[in-house]
Amino acid sequence: MEYKVCKLKFKTGVHLGKGRLTDAECTLHADTLFSALCIEAIRSGGEVKLKSLVNDAKQDKIKISNGFPYIGKTLFLPKPMIPLEKKETQEENKKEYKKLQYISAKNFSVYLAGNLNPTKEREQLKYLGKEAFQDKVAIIDRVESEPYHIGVYYFYSNAGLYFLMGFENEKIWKEVRELLNIVGIEGIGGRRSSGLGKFEIEEDVIPNELKLYLKDPEKMTNKMTLSLCLPREDELEKSMEGASYLIERRSGFVASENYANTWRKKRDLFCFQAGSVFKNTFSGDVYDVAMNGNHSVYRYAKPFFMGVSL
Repeated sequence: MEYKVCKLKFKTGVHLGKGRLTDAECTLHADTLFSALCIEAIRSGGEVKLKSLVNDAKQDKIKISNGFPYIGKTLFLPKPMIPLEKKETQEENKKEYKKLQYISAKNFSVYLAGNLNPTKEREQLKYLGKEAFQDKVAIIDRVESEPYHIGVYYFYSNAGLYFLMGFENEKIWKEVRELLNIVGIEGIGGRRSSGLGKFEIEEDVIPNELKLYLKDPEKMTNKMTLSLCLPREDELEKSMEGASYLIERRSGFVASENYANTWRKKRDLFCFQAGSVFKNTFSGDVYDVAMNGNHSVYRYAKPFFMGVSL
């Protein structure tokens, strides 16, 4: 499998979060990105193109990580949910270590060795962007008006989000790349009708400090997932053996005019968060989360493993 770094260079603010209007997060889940690809696949190529995309994902011909921050050439990874060997310096900076959410790829091995300066590492992210609020007004019955606020994240000019893309061959990559271009024009995240979430894609090679962890992760004692994921039922018991993880509920509404006459919710999935660490690998799946609608609705919950050695 070949890999690329795909940087999202946002031309507007973006609204990402867990469903609240005031959310202004800077993390893009893999299932959100995959859903956007599915929408553009069916618009541009109908059911045939959609099925091809879903089947490629199910068969691991493509892999997508969550979207994580980048600043210039520096890529950030989620902090692995694994206990490190305690050192005196760690005890002194215990609170700062807990505050860490992301670790730069170039310092990842330093973190695993327990030698990272957590305060200095966190300070890098002040150059990522800033949160803000957009003021809006809802008109009720064409008479009353009610103000509300939308949380928006604005990335600085040399920063944004990136995700890792694995693909079996150039043909598959070209097809996904075309869809990504359209998603960038249409926007990603919430409040796209207000002009949010628009971006351009910039391709880059996998940096050497990251290649090491992506090569044969199944041979490593510990594997960290870079994407939100959920094992199939027959994989669940084995995947939990010796695992360190957090669970996140994924829900939301179906963004399709043909699904039903009214807005309908997707079936909830409870997934492992990116950064969860496992002893055993698993395949996960692209799940159908439709509930009494006119067509399938897909939720991407495949792991994107990288090796983690202590």
